[in-house]
Amino acid sequence: MNGYVIPKKTPIIIPIYAIHHDPLIWGDDVECFNPSRWLNPEIKSKISNSNFLPFGDGQANCLGMKLAHLELKSILSVIIRNFEFKLVEGFTFQKQPFGLTKPSAIDLCVSKVDY
Repeated sequence: MNGYVIPKKTPIIIPIYAIHHDPLIWGDDVECFNPSRWLNPEIKSKISNSNFLPFGDGQANCLGMKLAHLELKSILSVIIRNFEFKLVEGFTFQKQPFGLTKPSAIDLCVSKVDY
């Protein structure tokens, strides 16, 4: 690994805290709560599965990951049931390759559904 020989069965620890607080990836305000950093294209271009590990990785990943995903799906189902989403007229998708292809942005018009 990077020129070093690591003997078989050597335990390796991934320093998740250090990765999640690296100013080279997350910017100079890495210690501040700044949700808008996710909108910064320069920072988003540096984020990958190897430097954003909120649930850890591998066999010893977080036990709560499946619960968190279930909660997210539950909340999403309530949002989808109660709101209508329409693309803004004239909007065109611009794909951004990132492992799986995803749109770089989506302009949506969101309105509450009245039953």
